[in-house]
Amino acid sequence: YQATGKRNLLDIATKSAKHINKVFFEGDPNYNGGKPVNQATGHEEIEIALVKLYRVTGDPLYLNMAKKFIDIRGVTYVPDGKGTMSPEYAQQHAPVRKQDKAVGHAVRAVYLYSGMSDVGTLTGDTTLSPALDKIWGNIVDTRMHITGGLGAIHGIEGFGPEYDLPNKEAYNETCAAVGNVFFNHRMFLLEKDAKYMDVAEVSLLNNVLAGVNLEGNKFFYVNPLASDGTVDRSYWFGTACCPTNLARLIPQISGLMYAHTDNEIYCSFYTGSKVDFALTSGKVALEQKTNYPFDESIILTVNPEKNDQTFSIKMRIPTWVGSLFVPGKLYRYVDNNSKAWELYINDKKIGNLSFKKGEVSLDKGFVSISRKWKKGDKVELKLPMPVRFSHAINEVKADNDRVAISRGPLVYCAEGIDNTEDVNRYYLTKVSTDAKVQRDDTGILKGIDLIKNVSADYIDVKGNVHQASLNLIPYYAWNNRGVSTMNIWFAENEKKVRESVAILPVAIKDIKATYTNEGENVFSIVDGKHPKNSKDTEINRWTSWNKKGEKQSIDFTFEKPTDIKAFSVYWYDDNGGVRLPDVWNLEYKDDRGSWKPFPLYSTDSYSLLKDQFNLVHSDGDSFVVESIRLNLTPKADSAVGVLQVRFDIK
Repeated sequence: YQATGKRNLLDIATKSAKHINKVFFEGDPNYNGGKPVNQATGHEEIEIALVKLYRVTGDPLYLNMAKKFIDIRGVTYVPDGKGTMSPEYAQQHAPVRKQDKAVGHAVRAVYLYSGMSDVGTLTGDTTLSPALDKIWGNIVDTRMHITGGLGAIHGIEGFGPEYDLPNKEAYNETCAAVGNVFFNHRMFLLEKDAKYMDVAEVSLLNNVLAGVNLEGNKFFYVNPLASDGTVDRSYWFGTACCPTNLARLIPQISGLMYAHTDNEIYCSFYTGSKVDFALTSGKVALEQKTNYPFDESIILTVNPEKNDQTFSIKMRIPTWVGSLFVPGKLYRYVDNNSKAWELYINDKKIGNLSFKKGEVSLDKGFVSISRKWKKGDKVELKLPMPVRFSHAINEVKADNDRVAISRGPLVYCAEGIDNTEDVNRYYLTKVSTDAKVQRDDTGILKGIDLIKNVSADYIDVKGNVHQASLNLIPYYAWNNRGVSTMNIWFAENEKKVRESVAILPVAIKDIKATYTNEGENVFSIVDGKHPKNSKDTEINRWTSWNKKGEKQSIDFTFEKPTDIKAFSVYWYDDNGGVRLPDVWNLEYKDDRGSWKPFPLYSTDSYSLLKDQFNLVHSDGDSFVVESIRLNLTPKADSAVGVLQVRFDIK
């Protein structure tokens, strides 16, 4: 309706909303025995929709409905179950005004908080603010990834325990990041504080944009902060909320860039744009020129309707300019590379002394310029963008002894395509002063600023340490040039890397599997760790989950022709989706490159025993090969898994 002025779909929406009001709050003889349902929805979003309908139509019915749905949550119905039927899952564990922490399904949660912020803003209901402030603080202090991602835990797609922020295993649904933008923008409208737009910006430019590739035709549902090279975007999902949510958010960005009161203009997002305002003092046309988030300069040209028109322009000074990348207690810079921002009015630099004169002031993260404006006045804000390094607080165990790299509002990551293959094998023992920013001028990354030559060390698959330099791209731009490894949080010492990656036995050159479950690594099956039993989940493993009934193979290539005396495999079996194979066997590659059956010793067989190594010997005094293949045929209703493999070499 807003785009076309046509009411046909709007009329359907209002009719539907009135029907919902009758069924839920008045009573309809066709539903629930004529009694009002009077129960909040399981997946919060109708509250946001009703507020939008109110804004467009001006009919208070829809705003009142949104408030009612919020008021009855956790009051008229509290589920009594586990998992998706737990009270916390859909934030029904307590009345909203008594909630103080982010819990449950992350997307549902931030939609609820967005609706609460809307209702608080439009009704003047201040009783919602204490809960919103506590919840927001709980998110940024304990439950948000540095990318602005929310809902780190698989299974419930939601918030886990405080400080539980894994990297490779992170969930961080794209929809949750979209909701994080919605929630923080609405909190900004409610409280006029720039910190909310700082969080919205980090979530938008990192997690949200990572949810779609640069061509705009492939999507992430889940957004991890590290990958072993098995993660790739999909063209579509059976549950298609993430692609459509991106399609909903991106056109709204222009509406998030500015806000205004009767005599104040807030610049909340920076990007090239033109906009008109109707203030009490008269109309104002504003043009913004910038290549933010890559360039530090933002230039506003101000054209009031008449000269000497008095109003205020407020420009956001992002948190990342100071000592923190993003608001909250979770992350802090560890380098000394901060530089002061600068403000110019009509090419004249405004120093701090001028702030005391009243024309320029700082308030809630905005630099406010209050003056009599003339046509053509220019304001330039310079936000320095050096390369910065951040630590997480100690409570975030996943990031202990690790460092993340950012520039401006962008989190950067390394991909295998720009570095030695596995970027999870790099570690940084010091903050690099050699890093250079270079704009890519070719290919899919054209126009994007890259970080080059970060001093680092690298441990290869044999455990050898090499001096290296690390090249990084913005996190949002990863997985656009094929599938490769990726990492954001880099180890700060050699020990940390050795704890987290597999080091191959001296004889093995490479291992390749036909398929590896996301979050697992086939190299882990030769790291020498002895399983407690076939259900052992404390050590890394390889599985083909969820490729039920599909044949798999694992190829082992040796550094040189190797005399194999015996081979043994320790199966992983969880008594569920991953079971012992139906059958298995070995092959070897001959001199012509053909695969031939392994020469099994006459009394041996391919055994299928749990909680122990299944051993076979080669037949004969000498069996010299360069490659061995493990073939696995799963049962029809399950996948297969391996905890360890061992070679007995002469």
